[in-house]
Amino acid sequence: MNEPTTASNNNGAGHASGNGIDIDAEIAAMEERLRKLKRLHRLKDRVEFMESIAAAMDEALVKILELTCEEFKVSETEVFGRSREEQFTWPRHVTVWLLRCCSAASLSSMGQMMGGRDHGTMIHSIHAVKNRMETEPRFAALVRKLEQKTRACLSNLPQAGKMPAPHYRHD
Repeated sequence: MNEPTTASNNNGAGHASGNGIDIDAEIAAMEERLRKLKRLHRLKDRVEFMESIAAAMDEALVKILELTCEEFKVSETEVFGRSREEQFTWPRHVTVWLLRCCSAASLSSMGQMMGGRDHGTMIHSIHAVKNRMETEPRFAALVRKLEQKTRACLSNLPQAGKMPAPHYRHD
């Protein structure tokens, strides 16, 4: 009589169906495929989350640029430009400062948003603003005013997923 192979009559080698398929191996393969699908689903969720953060960061940058350009009477092109003229560097530095203080952007992502600059350039901008604020009260008042306006504008934006809290620091 042709009985299917079972764990009890083949010393744990797995169950075979009547057509010779190892059922245990098939189940194990299906479980592995299910684990892979679950990992892909989690990855998809992470990608969507990161895209929502990127969109929120883009909106934050737009609002910060609007405020900075209006206050310093320069264009976005001039802020993103490579000019080292003071009339353009300070608005650029302040834009970086506001991104750092009022958003959850990392130094690297801020550099990318600012036209492909590196994180070291972002650190330089932050220190330049901090140092000038310590020595020039009028400049400090201007930056604080822009910080308040920025926070007010950003609080009205739709939030991205579970976005990390803004830095709100002045180091």
